[in-house]
Amino acid sequence: MRIFKDLDMAEYLNIPYIIIILGNGVFICRTKNLFAAAFSHIQGRRHFGETGEFLKNMGIGAVTKELARLDKEELIKLLAELYGKDKETREFLDFYVNPDEKALHMKCRDKILYAFFPKRGYQLRLAEGKKAIADFKKYSSNGELLADLMLWYVENGVTYTNEYGDIDMPFYNSVASVYDNALELIKQEHLLTKFAERAEQMVNETRGIGWGFHDDLAGSYMRTYLVE
Repeated sequence: MRIFKDLDMAEYLNIPYIIIILGNGVFICRTKNLFAAAFSHIQGRRHFGETGEFLKNMGIGAVTKELARLDKEELIKLLAELYGKDKETREFLDFYVNPDEKALHMKCRDKILYAFFPKRGYQLRLAEGKKAIADFKKYSSNGELLADLMLWYVENGVTYTNEYGDIDMPFYNSVASVYDNALELIKQEHLLTKFAERAEQMVNETRGIGWGFHDDLAGSYMRTYLVE
């Protein structure tokens, strides 16, 4: 999250949330789509296409000028409207008001579990599992809990292939890439001892699995734990 006292360059930064301080009011945007929506709300007309991209007639100067005219109550009203219209904005503000990190962590853990083992049916939803990891990272800077989620993703992937047999290359690449990223994070956060047993267990449980899956995990483990 970044905080700005004006709107200069805020639109162009690739960050999840932007807090803009205008006078006595506070305005929060999630990416430039909501930024455009806010301006559209103020002007009472549409200034962006279906993709949310800014049109040429919408400039940062115009946005600054229009938002600067709003008082605190109007900004709160605008924020409340965005809260009601956009799910990700709503989730962010809920966490902002009540930052329960442990509850968020458990919620993301459940999403990862259901990505591999849904309550109904058998369809894999790997993208949803990865999104749960990304969502936690977006809201929290707790490296230990993030590493736990990443390893939890891999553990469920290993359990899935051991239960249902041979899957496919995209599946194994997804799980292996998360494992590699998890070990990088664990090393960076000086958590090697804490996660050593779980990291090794996943390598042991993939022996005999094809597609280079075991080799990928073993290579990541060796680079992290066995190479000085």
